[in-house]
Amino acid sequence: MQVSITSVEEIRPLRLKVLRPGCDKTSVIYSCDSDNTCFHVAAKNKKKVIGIATFYKCQHKEIKGVNTFRLRGMATDTDNQQKGIGKKVLKYAFKELIKKKVDILWCNARLIAVPFYEKIGFKIHGDIFEIKNIGAHYDMYIRL
Repeated sequence: MQVSITSVEEIRPLRLKVLRPGCDKTSVIYSCDSDNTCFHVAAKNKKKVIGIATFYKCQHKEIKGVNTFRLRGMATDTDNQQKGIGKKVLKYAFKELIKKKVDILWCNARLIAVPFYEKIGFKIHGDIFEIKNIGAHYDMYIRL
């Protein structure tokens, strides 16, 4: 397995499959994808994308940092979950974020993903909230 920075076009099919099944392809086009601070990380097994995440500069309204980035669209192919792929994607991204002098990384975490993020070192911030058509989430963050 190889983990590297990749194009948004390579990761959108997995975003759709895992994060928005049954939705229109436009549902996985994020406005941040065209941000000049944005980068996408993919884990590939041979040439098949099996894990993804997107990172971009974005201040949180309450979690304060000097150089704050947001994590969006993290997913692992359903056939490859529970194999450490997500952790490898994040560890690779952490190195890239540290090069950019990022001090805080935050995300909206689905409830099912909270234990995964906690094992990596993320902390919950605030109360549970609902994202329409997706479900319950917590804001989570990690200091890099």
